[in-house]
Amino acid sequence: MKKKLTLSINDDLIDFAHDFSKETNQSISHIVEEYLAELKKQHEKELKNRN
Repeated sequence: MKKKLTLSINDDLIDFAHDFSKETNQSISHIVEEYLAELKKQHEKELKNRN
């Protein structure tokens, strides 16, 4: 299930996000979701390696 999330981000990053979104033909939501999924994957891998 997808839910909405409100973020506070500084102006220059918002400008970059809009430009990057247009260049890559991806929504900002998709970019953020993919980035967070990758962070989660890396974190889980690090936790697994500690054990």
